[in-house]
Amino acid sequence: GGGGGGGTTASDPYANPYATWSATGYTMWNAGGRLNYTPSTHHNIYFDTEAYFTRAGSLNTSPSQYTAVRDWYKFNNILNHDMDYDWGRVNTYLQYSYTTQAPHYDDVRRAADPVNNTSGLTPGRNSGDGVNWDLSSQNTDAVFQSTYTNDFDFGKAGSLIFNGGVYYLYERLKNKQDGTDEHMHQAAIFAEGEYLINEYIGTTLGLRYNYSDRFDAIPNPRFFVNYNPTDWLTFKAGIATGVLVPQLSYTFDGVNISTARGATTSIIGNPNLKPEQSYSYELSAIMDFEPAMLILTGYYTNFKDKIQGFTYSTNGCANLGGASSGTCTAYDNVDKSMVSGAEASLKVKPIYGFGLDTSYGFTYTRVIANSLSNGVQAGDPVSAVPKHKFTIKPTYRYKNFDAYIRWSGNFKTPVLTTSARGQAALTTIIGNYYKDYQLVDLALNYKFLKNYTLSFAVNNLFNVNFLDFFLYNNNTSYENNYQRILPSRNYWISLRAEI
Repeated sequence: GGGGGGGTTASDPYANPYATWSATGYTMWNAGGRLNYTPSTHHNIYFDTEAYFTRAGSLNTSPSQYTAVRDWYKFNNILNHDMDYDWGRVNTYLQYSYTTQAPHYDDVRRAADPVNNTSGLTPGRNSGDGVNWDLSSQNTDAVFQSTYTNDFDFGKAGSLIFNGGVYYLYERLKNKQDGTDEHMHQAAIFAEGEYLINEYIGTTLGLRYNYSDRFDAIPNPRFFVNYNPTDWLTFKAGIATGVLVPQLSYTFDGVNISTARGATTSIIGNPNLKPEQSYSYELSAIMDFEPAMLILTGYYTNFKDKIQGFTYSTNGCANLGGASSGTCTAYDNVDKSMVSGAEASLKVKPIYGFGLDTSYGFTYTRVIANSLSNGVQAGDPVSAVPKHKFTIKPTYRYKNFDAYIRWSGNFKTPVLTTSARGQAALTTIIGNYYKDYQLVDLALNYKFLKNYTLSFAVNNLFNVNFLDFFLYNNNTSYENNYQRILPSRNYWISLRAEI
């Protein structure tokens, strides 16, 4: 990210000396558990619950230039039932998720300016004097899904593996700051059958029909063919369609969530946002040798109305019905775009405890056509996915001990046309691509007393620094040459108990 830096002055003791959007310290924890109940050999029921907490923020929100810290809580609960009979298997689950977040406040800033500084902290703080729940927002999701699966043997005519079911999602968004209270329903019915004609050829045909109370119903068929000329070689080719219904927070008419208090940064809902549709073509080869497995895949995807986030400056925000100062984010569609690429993965099975997982991916994206006035033009990249990405992960396992070293790299990550300045200005500053990087991670695990696992991990082992700012505009503004700021070297110790 980029922007102008802060600076303290004698006349403004609250001026901010920290880099724009640089991170504060953070606190994070999660806890959960699962209760299993098996009343008979045909039925299994479990209830799973988990709670998450994160406290994090920005040292400089620019242009307001205060420190902003928020608390996030998430509670996730799942009730699952599995049923297994001769006539088929049925999996049914109900999931309920509740997420809430609110900003911290600073007593000193409130006392100095109770009208304009009711939120935000004195620069440099990692937490405030309290949490302002009057400015909180809540998101509630309830999901129900039931799936039937069975295998049918037709003798010499082959066999069929069938699965089908129903899906329902209820989503609610509530924002106390502006009184927003919106909800959305989604439902789908789906079925898929894999017909194994003989030991050499199989086909898969599926259909999913999606319904939303905010959008037109959209059918999504898919068809694949598998060919196995030998025991160790499989070819797979197919075509699939997909749909991505925009989440509720992107679509309602009004200011959605202020990411910085008041008139600085807001997310503006777009009631004209359409579902994203895709048409994918894929060809792959799977070679399963005794000591190793190699998978090669090529794909091409056409997108219609791809959903993209755009950052607007002051005038753009006002035109969208948002704040009259600062910046804001809104989501819009790109008429036509494409993504193509190739992937290769190699998995070497353990030899004397040593194994290897490697992968390489090449991705190319491009806007084909766009009629909207959001700054995106034909030929621009449509996704900030690295053109080249690799992972090399040696592993070792001996009795109750296992370990791995993971070496990964991202290269040629394109700069997108999603900023208020537009791509031409940003590429003039840092070029067409963000700076490449490589990371090395290490993890050790030891299982003891049958049900306990002790883990130690080091991420970013060589402490790569993702702060690489480039000054411009007479040294009054800057951009980071990296796409995002990733954590420096960090250490993790965890204990897992399975009771």
